[in-house]
Amino acid sequence: MQYHVKQLGRIVIALIGISMGIVAVLLFIEYRFFHDQAQKMMQLKEEYRAYMSAVKKVLNEYNAMKEQADSTQEAVAELSPEQQEQKDSFMVVNRELGYLKQSMIDYMREQRVESVIKRIDLNDWIDYTDHVIQAQKKPKKRKKTKGTVRRTGAQGRARHLYGITEQMPKDLVLTWPIDRSQFWLSSFFGPRRKPNRSWGFHYGIDMAACRGTPVYAAAEGVVVEACASQKGYGNTIVIQHNHKYKTRYAHLQKILVGVGKKVERGDLIGKVGSTGAVRSRKGKDASHLHFEVYSFGKQINPLYFFL
Repeated sequence: MQYHVKQLGRIVIALIGISMGIVAVLLFIEYRFFHDQAQKMMQLKEEYRAYMSAVKKVLNEYNAMKEQADSTQEAVAELSPEQQEQKDSFMVVNRELGYLKQSMIDYMREQRVESVIKRIDLNDWIDYTDHVIQAQKKPKKRKKTKGTVRRTGAQGRARHLYGITEQMPKDLVLTWPIDRSQFWLSSFFGPRRKPNRSWGFHYGIDMAACRGTPVYAAAEGVVVEACASQKGYGNTIVIQHNHKYKTRYAHLQKILVGVGKKVERGDLIGKVGSTGAVRSRKGKDASHLHFEVYSFGKQINPLYFFL
């Protein structure tokens, strides 16, 4: 009798132990499940914080751009009708030589570089007009070079300084690389002051536009450079149009073509940005397109080539 009682007790104890083991295993499995869920929740929390930070940054940039746009509109609204007409017409660049002459003089005066104007006799600027160019076509013994006329004195120095030729080039016609409603010309081809107030030379024109504005090929050609330039141009695209001309598109945010790509006039090639060495004021967006035209490897004034 006692033997059966002992056997029964052992069986009960064994059953209790097995039950406790099963419960322990179930508790361990449940613990692992909740531990994994907690880790996932922590990860989701970190991702949520990162997303909220990115959204907040985008909203701040949007508000800043909106305030800047509103201030610009208010400034335009305060302009007189004559000034607004001048501002609107500034977007359309006149290719007439007389207009370019006066535009260059006005620009140098605005930049307070009257000393450059004073060093050039204004009479030497008179041959910017078509009328005088035709009047000068008299038989004279001058050594001519292809497409240009050799000059001496202040007149020759001025024409050499600003990349001016006797006749406008007719073997290349360009369209604007940015839609004319989306940019304004912020810097011309020619001399300008550096940030340290010393004088330098700007070998292209700058088209100020919002970051991400589409940039198009100004003429058909083949892409010969599409990378980050080592000369301060930032992300740069260079298109060879023929044996003589090529164009450069600098400071891009994105490059959308590769070397060897054949492009047609108006093809999308990149987006406006501020990469490389750019001038910027504190808190201001420095995004713009630096555009250059090369003739046999020498930079010349791009304004002569646009439609």
